[in-house]
Amino acid sequence: TRAGMLALEVAVGPVTEPCDSGGTVRISGDLANPPNLTVGDTLTLRFSNCDDGDGNVINGRLDIVIRDIVGDPLTDIYRLALDAKFTDVTVADATDSYEVSGDATVTEDTLALPIVLLVLSGERLEFGSQDEVLTLFDFSQSLEVDTGIIPDRKVADAFGTLASKLLGGRVDYETALSIEASGDADPDTGEVPITGAENSMVTIVILDGTAVRLDVDSDGDGIIDDMQFTTWAALSGEAGVNVQ
Repeated sequence: TRAGMLALEVAVGPVTEPCDSGGTVRISGDLANPPNLTVGDTLTLRFSNCDDGDGNVINGRLDIVIRDIVGDPLTDIYRLALDAKFTDVTVADATDSYEVSGDATVTEDTLALPIVLLVLSGERLEFGSQDEVLTLFDFSQSLEVDTGIIPDRKVADAFGTLASKLLGGRVDYETALSIEASGDADPDTGEVPITGAENSMVTIVILDGTAVRLDVDSDGDGIIDDMQFTTWAALSGEAGVNVQ
């Protein structure tokens, strides 16, 4: 989004801009009606050790095509949808480095401000690190944030297929009940069935901001074989869920 705003200011470029805390991003594009963005416009962003101060350093190339635009992205009220292609993109933080490849559509919608809607969807998007490669297929993940209250209230929904060696293959997931959270706290509401091989299933049931129940159907007959009670701290730490 920041790079898109810069592109509006400099029209088609190319221009190299410093990132907030080091590195640069080089922006070029083909705009039909500069400096305005219109459907079909293209932008290319080349990141070189770009650090915006959020703890991540980005390198690589991102190609963008404007899919949809309503309102003015230079204001607070707009909807902007971008088709994005990631090429040799790496994102490094203090402890790890991740490679991103594939395509996705990114939508930011503030037309109903103070409600902000973010959607990430696509056919294939891969995230890799030294330890693991996660690949999303035929996915859509949305996050709705009510910024009009303090702390803000977040509502998330998602569906798709996730492939991972840690999971022993592929699993399908789809929220049966929206995941909700306030501020930076862990989610306090939600239900996510995760289906593996031969219809085996684990359903993550969020009981409150601390407790989580795992309903396990190990043989895929639709009957819960086991209930396990855990916490968000355990799930986000070394503990994990393996559906086979």
